[in-house]
Amino acid sequence: HNGSKNLRDIFPEPPFDEDVPDCDSLGVLGALPGMIGSMMALQALKIIIDLPVGVNQMTLVDTMKWRFQTIDF
Repeated sequence: HNGSKNLRDIFPEPPFDEDVPDCDSLGVLGALPGMIGSMMALQALKIIIDLPVGVNQMTLVDTMKWRFQTIDF
């Protein structure tokens, strides 16, 4: 989106490969990618039909406690 930032604005240096967990070793619940994908698709549709969307925001999803937190940056 015009004027939006990216993760490098928050984390200028990428982590070392050995410090990044992966789904192969930790696993991922099957419904999670579908849930996040649906949320992303909704945001894309909002942009396409020119509805307001949050800019320079990141949403954290804690599925264990079912909490959603939006961080402005």
